[in-house]
Amino acid sequence: MININELNSSLHRISNDALKNIKMSLVKLGNTYIVFGLYKIKNDNGYKIYRNSDHIHTVHQLSSALSWCIYDYKNDINSRDQLLDYDRRLSNMYFNVSNLIHILKGKNLPKEQRDVIDIKLKSDYIKYREIKDQWQNFIKAAKYIKIQGLSHGTKKF
Repeated sequence: MININELNSSLHRISNDALKNIKMSLVKLGNTYIVFGLYKIKNDNGYKIYRNSDHIHTVHQLSSALSWCIYDYKNDINSRDQLLDYDRRLSNMYFNVSNLIHILKGKNLPKEQRDVIDIKLKSDYIKYREIKDQWQNFIKAAKYIKIQGLSHGTKKF
């Protein structure tokens, strides 16, 4: 015969363990990511970050959103804010470079204009790569924190 109290106790232990794991992990439900059981990231015209159902920020890259959550959870305000700045700058430079490429594809441009736009494109592309490198450094640092765990390497999530 099944002991109801023992079954309830086992189910309670299993659900508590699952909740502890969710608080230290990333869960994807459809277009929504739940990070640490505290943050939600929704893919809706950018990656919108919510904390306790309050909209906090919108970023352009999923890795920016996830890294932002890690920095915020660790209370690393400086890295969190710099990451937002690099995400915004990266998106703006990508837009600039894409527009210049689109303009250069036009066939009715005089050679002088084409040369000027080409110089601007090369300059903007170099800036784009520099910003992307800095942005990737923040993403890598957040991944390192995740790999090491949030408690000085004692817990991985």
